[in-house]
Amino acid sequence: MKPVHVVCLLLVAICVSAMPLAAQSKPELPASGVISKSITAIGYQVGKGSNVILTNTDVMPQASGQARIEAKPGITNIELSVKGLSQPGALSAELLTYVLWAVSTEGRTSNLGEVLINKSGEGNLKVTTQFQTFSLFVTCEPYFSVRNPSELIVLANNPRKDTKERYSPSATTNWSSAASIRRWETPWRYRSI
Repeated sequence: MKPVHVVCLLLVAICVSAMPLAAQSKPELPASGVISKSITAIGYQVGKGSNVILTNTDVMPQASGQARIEAKPGITNIELSVKGLSQPGALSAELLTYVLWAVSTEGRTSNLGEVLINKSGEGNLKVTTQFQTFSLFVTCEPYFSVRNPSELIVLANNPRKDTKERYSPSATTNWSSAASIRRWETPWRYRSI
């Protein structure tokens, strides 16, 4: 064999053997692609009702809402009222509805239900959850039965200054919209309200 052929064969063998190594390495997400949001989780006292304000985000600045929350042994009742929501398709053609979510202090997410709105952008929803301490927020979704919340948070709970709940652990959601990675973390930091 000629020396040129031997060199070419060696180069091909090196390239082929390096391909599995390249396929196994995981690409790192750039720091600029990671978004971090913080939504306060509230611990509700059993037998007492509370009103929680849902504040808007940059996704939909005209939106507002409130929730009446009443904790009972083993169950928490939530009555949600929202207004100022635009039709979901105004954000993107594939978005069709709004969903109310609860995230426990352990990081478990729960799709509480679809928030149906009228032509004026107002809607109501009555639901229950097993959580007693949780963060509450509304997202825009492609369909009502999604299992994980999208990054399009339009309303998030904001405890009022006169809220009588004792503790408020911080719940943080981190995601990379480019890679659709969503992780709900809840560092156990308590702060009195």
